[in-house]
Amino acid sequence: MTDGFPSIRKSTRTGEEGVNAVSSTVNNKFGWIFRRNHNEHDFGIDGYIDVVTDSGAVTGQCLAIQIKTGKSFLRDGGAAGFTFYGELKHLNYYLNIPMPVLIVIHDDTSGKTYWQHFSQSRTDGTPTGWKMSIPRENIFESDKSRLLEIVGPPKDHLESLKSHWAFNDKLSRYDFIHYAVDREDIEGGNVGPVIDFFRRIETSDALCRKFQGRVELSISGYDADRRELWEIREVCKWFKKADSKINWFYFCNVALPAYGFKAYVACLSNTQRAPDQSGAKTRTMLVFMDNRERARVLERNWPKLNAMTDRLGMPIEENKRISFAVLDAMEIPHQ
Repeated sequence: MTDGFPSIRKSTRTGEEGVNAVSSTVNNKFGWIFRRNHNEHDFGIDGYIDVVTDSGAVTGQCLAIQIKTGKSFLRDGGAAGFTFYGELKHLNYYLNIPMPVLIVIHDDTSGKTYWQHFSQSRTDGTPTGWKMSIPRENIFESDKSRLLEIVGPPKDHLESLKSHWAFNDKLSRYDFIHYAVDREDIEGGNVGPVIDFFRRIETSDALCRKFQGRVELSISGYDADRRELWEIREVCKWFKKADSKINWFYFCNVALPAYGFKAYVACLSNTQRAPDQSGAKTRTMLVFMDNRERARVLERNWPKLNAMTDRLGMPIEENKRISFAVLDAMEIPHQ
Protein backbone atom coordinates (compact mmCIF):
# COMPACT_ATOMS: atom_id res chain seq x y z
CA MET A 1 0.00 0.00 0.00
CA THR A 2 1.73 3.18 -1.24
CA ASP A 3 -1.10 5.32 -2.59
CA GLY A 4 -1.62 8.42 -0.52
CA PHE A 5 1.71 8.04 1.35
CA PRO A 6 5.23 9.37 0.79
CA SER A 7 7.57 6.70 -0.59
CA ILE A 8 11.27 6.01 -0.51
CA ARG A 9 13.24 4.79 -3.49
CA LYS A 10 15.18 1.55 -3.31
CA SER A 11 18.37 3.38 -4.37
CA THR A 12 18.01 5.66 -1.36
CA ARG A 13 17.77 2.67 0.98
CA THR A 14 20.83 1.12 -0.69
CA GLY A 15 22.83 4.32 -0.34
CA GLU A 16 21.83 4.63 3.32
CA GLU A 17 23.10 1.12 3.98
CA GLY A 18 26.60 2.07 2.83
CA VAL A 19 26.67 5.29 4.82
CA ASN A 20 25.41 3.48 7.91
CA ALA A 21 28.07 0.76 7.52
CA VAL A 22 30.86 3.32 7.32
CA SER A 23 29.40 5.34 10.18
CA SER A 24 29.17 2.26 12.37
CA THR A 25 32.77 1.25 11.63
CA VAL A 26 34.11 4.74 12.26
CA ASN A 27 32.14 5.43 15.43
CA ASN A 28 32.01 2.00 17.04
CA LYS A 29 35.07 0.10 15.81
CA PHE A 30 37.61 2.88 15.27
CA GLY A 31 36.36 5.07 18.12
CA TRP A 32 36.45 8.08 15.82
CA ILE A 33 33.69 10.47 14.79
CA PHE A 34 31.68 10.33 11.56
CA ARG A 35 30.02 13.61 10.56
CA ARG A 36 27.52 13.16 7.77
CA ASN A 37 26.78 15.76 5.12
CA HIS A 38 23.09 16.49 4.67
CA ASN A 39 21.83 15.86 1.16
CA GLU A 40 21.58 19.55 0.31
CA HIS A 41 25.28 19.91 1.18
CA ASP A 42 26.45 16.76 -0.62
CA PHE A 43 28.49 17.87 -3.63
CA GLY A 44 30.50 14.65 -3.90
CA ILE A 45 31.48 14.11 -0.27
CA ASP A 46 29.10 12.13 1.96
CA GLY A 47 30.79 12.94 5.23
CA TYR A 48 33.90 13.68 7.23
CA ILE A 49 35.83 11.51 9.66
CA ASP A 50 37.43 13.16 12.71
CA VAL A 51 40.40 11.21 14.08
CA VAL A 52 40.35 10.52 17.84
CA THR A 53 43.30 9.15 19.82
CA ASP A 54 42.98 6.14 22.11
CA SER A 55 42.92 8.55 25.06
CA GLY A 56 39.95 10.41 23.58
CA ALA A 57 41.70 13.47 22.16
CA VAL A 58 40.07 14.83 18.99
CA THR A 59 43.17 15.79 17.02
CA GLY A 60 41.68 18.07 14.36
CA GLN A 61 42.84 15.65 11.67
CA CYS A 62 40.11 14.86 9.20
CA LEU A 63 39.31 12.64 6.22
CA ALA A 64 36.68 13.44 3.59
CA ILE A 65 34.80 10.41 2.30
CA GLN A 66 32.66 9.55 -0.72
CA ILE A 67 30.55 6.41 -0.28
CA LYS A 68 28.92 4.33 -3.02
CA THR A 69 26.82 1.21 -2.38
CA GLY A 70 25.67 -1.73 -4.47
CA LYS A 71 26.67 -4.16 -7.19
CA SER A 72 26.74 -1.49 -9.90
CA PHE A 73 29.92 -0.11 -8.31
CA LEU A 74 31.59 -3.52 -7.85
CA ARG A 75 32.62 -4.04 -11.44
CA ASP A 76 35.33 -3.94 -14.08
CA GLY A 77 38.20 -4.58 -11.70
CA GLY A 78 38.80 -8.29 -12.08
CA ALA A 79 40.45 -10.28 -9.34
CA ALA A 80 42.55 -7.30 -8.22
CA GLY A 81 39.61 -5.12 -7.28
CA PHE A 82 37.06 -2.68 -8.64
CA THR A 83 37.00 0.39 -10.85
CA PHE A 84 35.37 3.57 -9.61
CA TYR A 85 34.06 5.92 -12.30
CA GLY A 86 33.71 9.59 -11.50
CA GLU A 87 32.56 12.84 -13.07
CA LEU A 88 34.96 15.63 -13.98
CA LYS A 89 33.21 18.10 -11.68
CA HIS A 90 33.88 15.81 -8.73
CA LEU A 91 37.51 15.34 -9.77
CA ASN A 92 38.05 19.09 -9.61
CA TYR A 93 36.19 19.23 -6.30
CA TYR A 94 38.29 16.49 -4.71
CA LEU A 95 41.56 18.04 -5.87
CA ASN A 96 40.68 21.29 -4.12
CA ILE A 97 39.69 19.73 -0.79
CA PRO A 98 42.46 20.54 1.75
CA MET A 99 42.37 17.12 3.43
CA PRO A 100 42.76 13.49 2.33
CA VAL A 101 39.79 12.11 0.35
CA LEU A 102 38.69 8.48 0.55
CA ILE A 103 36.60 6.78 -2.14
CA VAL A 104 34.61 3.96 -0.54
CA ILE A 105 32.47 1.20 -2.09
CA HIS A 106 30.15 -0.84 0.15
CA ASP A 107 29.00 -4.33 -0.90
CA ASP A 108 25.48 -4.59 0.49
CA THR A 109 25.47 -8.36 -0.19
CA SER A 110 28.64 -9.41 1.63
CA GLY A 111 28.68 -6.45 4.03
CA LYS A 112 32.30 -5.63 3.13
CA THR A 113 33.47 -2.09 2.51
CA TYR A 114 36.39 -1.29 0.17
CA TRP A 115 38.35 1.95 0.01
CA GLN A 116 41.12 3.81 -1.75
CA HIS A 117 42.96 7.03 -0.93
CA PHE A 118 42.10 9.39 -3.77
CA SER A 119 45.00 11.11 -5.51
CA GLN A 120 45.54 12.56 -8.94
CA SER A 121 48.27 9.99 -9.66
CA ARG A 122 45.78 7.14 -9.22
CA THR A 123 43.31 8.44 -11.80
CA ASP A 124 42.96 7.78 -15.52
CA GLY A 125 40.79 9.61 -18.00
CA THR A 126 37.68 8.16 -19.66
CA PRO A 127 35.59 9.51 -22.58
CA THR A 128 33.14 11.10 -20.13
CA GLY A 129 35.14 11.54 -16.92
CA TRP A 130 37.75 9.61 -14.96
CA LYS A 131 38.31 6.30 -13.20
CA MET A 132 40.34 4.89 -10.31
CA SER A 133 41.09 1.36 -9.12
CA ILE A 134 40.06 0.20 -5.65
CA PRO A 135 41.92 -2.95 -4.50
CA ARG A 136 40.00 -5.85 -2.95
CA GLU A 137 42.61 -6.01 -0.21
CA ASN A 138 41.65 -2.52 1.04
CA ILE A 139 39.00 -3.57 3.56
CA PHE A 140 37.81 -0.42 5.31
CA GLU A 141 36.79 -1.99 8.63
CA SER A 142 40.25 -3.63 8.97
CA ASP A 143 42.41 -0.68 7.93
CA LYS A 144 42.36 1.81 10.80
CA SER A 145 46.16 1.76 11.03
CA ARG A 146 46.53 2.47 7.29
CA LEU A 147 44.13 5.40 7.54
CA LEU A 148 46.23 6.74 10.40
CA GLU A 149 49.28 6.56 8.15
CA ILE A 150 47.51 8.83 5.67
CA VAL A 151 46.84 11.61 8.19
CA GLY A 152 50.15 11.09 10.01
CA PRO A 153 50.80 11.58 13.72
CA PRO A 154 49.05 14.55 15.34
CA LYS A 155 51.22 17.52 16.26
CA ASP A 156 51.16 19.28 19.61
CA HIS A 157 51.66 22.92 18.66
CA LEU A 158 51.38 24.40 22.16
CA GLU A 159 55.08 24.30 23.10
CA SER A 160 56.20 25.93 19.85
CA LEU A 161 53.42 28.51 20.19
CA LYS A 162 54.49 29.36 23.73
CA SER A 163 58.05 29.84 22.50
CA HIS A 164 56.75 31.98 19.64
CA TRP A 165 54.67 34.12 22.00
CA ALA A 166 57.65 34.56 24.35
CA PHE A 167 59.82 35.69 21.42
CA ASN A 168 57.18 38.19 20.32
CA ASP A 169 56.76 39.48 23.86
CA LYS A 170 60.49 40.00 24.26
CA LEU A 171 60.79 41.83 20.94
CA SER A 172 57.82 44.04 21.70
CA ARG A 173 59.77 45.59 24.60
CA TYR A 174 62.28 47.17 22.21
CA ASP A 175 61.93 50.03 19.78
CA PHE A 176 64.83 49.21 17.47
CA ILE A 177 66.59 46.03 16.36
CA HIS A 178 70.22 45.67 15.34
CA TYR A 179 70.78 42.32 13.65
CA ALA A 180 74.47 41.47 13.14
CA VAL A 181 75.23 38.72 10.62
CA ASP A 182 78.28 36.73 11.68
CA ARG A 183 81.20 36.27 9.30
CA GLU A 184 80.85 32.52 9.62
CA ASP A 185 77.33 32.72 8.16
CA ILE A 186 78.57 35.00 5.39
CA GLU A 187 81.37 32.71 4.28
CA GLY A 188 79.14 29.64 4.62
CA GLY A 189 76.39 31.25 2.57
CA ASN A 190 73.99 30.62 5.46
CA VAL A 191 70.96 32.90 5.10
CA GLY A 192 68.64 30.67 7.15
CA PRO A 193 68.94 32.46 10.54
CA VAL A 194 68.25 35.95 9.22
CA ILE A 195 65.35 34.73 7.06
CA ASP A 196 63.86 32.89 10.06
CA PHE A 197 64.23 36.06 12.13
CA PHE A 198 62.27 38.21 9.68
CA ARG A 199 59.66 35.50 9.22
CA ARG A 200 59.10 35.42 12.97
CA ILE A 201 58.40 39.15 12.91
CA GLU A 202 56.17 38.83 9.85
CA THR A 203 53.87 36.36 11.64
CA SER A 204 52.70 39.19 13.90
CA ASP A 205 50.91 42.24 12.49
CA ALA A 206 51.72 44.13 15.68
CA LEU A 207 55.48 43.49 15.32
CA CYS A 208 55.36 44.36 11.62
CA ARG A 209 53.85 47.73 12.44
CA LYS A 210 56.25 48.37 15.31
CA PHE A 211 59.45 47.56 13.42
CA GLN A 212 58.71 49.25 10.13
CA GLY A 213 62.01 50.95 9.25
CA ARG A 214 63.50 49.97 12.62
CA VAL A 215 65.82 47.07 11.75
CA GLU A 216 69.50 47.76 11.17
CA LEU A 217 71.28 44.83 9.54
CA SER A 218 75.08 44.78 9.74
CA ILE A 219 77.88 42.39 8.80
CA SER A 220 80.28 41.52 11.60
CA GLY A 221 83.75 39.99 11.58
CA TYR A 222 85.35 42.17 8.88
CA ASP A 223 86.50 45.11 11.01
CA ALA A 224 90.19 44.40 10.26
CA ASP A 225 89.52 44.04 6.53
CA ARG A 226 90.44 47.23 4.64
CA ARG A 227 87.99 46.44 1.82
CA GLU A 228 84.48 47.84 1.70
CA LEU A 229 81.73 45.27 2.15
CA TRP A 230 80.75 45.51 -1.51
CA GLU A 231 84.33 44.58 -2.43
CA ILE A 232 84.11 41.29 -0.53
CA ARG A 233 82.84 38.59 -2.84
CA GLU A 234 81.36 36.43 -0.07
CA VAL A 235 79.36 39.35 1.33
CA CYS A 236 77.90 40.17 -2.09
CA LYS A 237 76.97 36.53 -2.65
CA TRP A 238 75.30 36.37 0.77
CA PHE A 239 73.18 39.47 0.10
CA LYS A 240 72.16 38.12 -3.31
CA LYS A 241 71.14 34.82 -1.75
CA ALA A 242 69.05 36.52 0.94
CA ASP A 243 67.62 39.20 -1.34
CA SER A 244 64.31 37.65 -2.39
CA LYS A 245 63.46 36.42 1.11
CA ILE A 246 63.59 39.73 3.01
CA ASN A 247 61.32 42.76 2.79
CA TRP A 248 64.23 45.24 2.75
CA PHE A 249 62.25 48.37 1.93
CA TYR A 250 59.70 47.80 4.68
CA PHE A 251 61.88 46.70 7.59
CA CYS A 252 65.32 48.22 7.03
CA ASN A 253 66.39 51.44 8.68
CA VAL A 254 66.76 53.89 5.78
CA ALA A 255 67.26 57.00 7.90
CA LEU A 256 70.65 58.41 6.97
CA PRO A 257 73.38 57.30 7.22
CA ALA A 258 71.54 53.94 6.74
CA TYR A 259 74.77 51.95 6.69
CA GLY A 260 73.17 48.51 6.60
CA PHE A 261 70.67 49.35 3.87
CA LYS A 262 73.31 51.07 1.75
CA ALA A 263 75.59 48.04 2.08
CA TYR A 264 72.74 45.86 0.80
CA VAL A 265 72.13 48.10 -2.22
CA ALA A 266 75.85 48.45 -2.99
CA CYS A 267 76.43 44.69 -2.86
CA LEU A 268 73.64 44.13 -5.38
CA SER A 269 74.61 46.96 -7.73
CA ASN A 270 78.05 45.87 -8.99
CA THR A 271 79.65 48.76 -7.11
CA GLN A 272 83.23 49.68 -8.02
CA ARG A 273 85.72 52.29 -6.96
CA ALA A 274 86.10 55.20 -9.36
CA PRO A 275 89.67 55.53 -10.70
CA ASP A 276 91.56 58.32 -8.91
CA GLN A 277 92.93 60.57 -11.65
CA SER A 278 93.88 63.56 -9.50
CA GLY A 279 96.33 61.82 -7.20
CA ALA A 280 95.03 63.94 -4.35
CA LYS A 281 94.61 62.32 -0.97
CA THR A 282 91.05 62.62 0.33
CA ARG A 283 88.71 60.85 2.70
CA THR A 284 85.94 60.94 0.10
CA MET A 285 85.60 57.79 -1.98
CA LEU A 286 84.01 58.00 -5.41
CA VAL A 287 82.21 54.87 -6.55
CA PHE A 288 80.29 53.73 -9.59
CA MET A 289 77.08 51.69 -9.33
CA ASP A 290 75.36 49.87 -12.16
CA ASN A 291 72.08 51.77 -12.51
CA ARG A 292 70.45 48.82 -14.23
CA GLU A 293 71.10 46.70 -11.15
CA ARG A 294 69.85 49.49 -8.88
CA ALA A 295 66.67 49.58 -10.93
CA ARG A 296 66.31 45.83 -10.44
CA VAL A 297 66.62 46.32 -6.68
CA LEU A 298 63.64 48.67 -6.91
CA GLU A 299 61.67 46.28 -9.14
CA ARG A 300 62.20 43.36 -6.78
CA ASN A 301 61.31 45.25 -3.64
CA TRP A 302 58.30 47.41 -4.58
CA PRO A 303 55.94 44.39 -4.74
CA LYS A 304 57.09 43.17 -1.31
CA LEU A 305 56.59 46.60 0.20
CA ASN A 306 53.15 46.98 -1.39
CA ALA A 307 52.08 43.52 -0.24
CA MET A 308 53.00 44.33 3.35
CA THR A 309 51.30 47.74 3.46
CA ASP A 310 48.19 46.18 1.86
CA ARG A 311 48.17 43.35 4.38
CA LEU A 312 48.37 45.79 7.28
CA GLY A 313 45.79 48.13 5.79
CA MET A 314 48.23 51.04 5.79
CA PRO A 315 47.12 54.17 3.90
CA ILE A 316 48.77 55.04 0.60
CA GLU A 317 50.41 58.03 2.27
CA GLU A 318 52.40 55.66 4.51
CA ASN A 319 53.49 53.63 1.50
CA LYS A 320 54.67 56.82 -0.19
CA ARG A 321 56.52 57.96 2.93
CA ILE A 322 58.43 54.68 3.09
CA SER A 323 59.09 54.71 -0.66
CA PHE A 324 60.46 58.26 -0.67
CA ALA A 325 62.69 57.49 2.33
CA VAL A 326 64.09 54.50 0.40
CA LEU A 327 64.75 56.67 -2.65
CA ASP A 328 66.51 59.23 -0.45
CA ALA A 329 68.74 56.51 1.03
CA MET A 330 69.56 55.30 -2.49
CA GLU A 331 70.20 58.93 -3.57
CA ILE A 332 67.59 58.69 -6.32
CA PRO A 333 65.83 62.00 -7.10
CA HIS A 334 62.06 62.03 -6.81
CA GLN A 335 59.17 64.48 -6.72
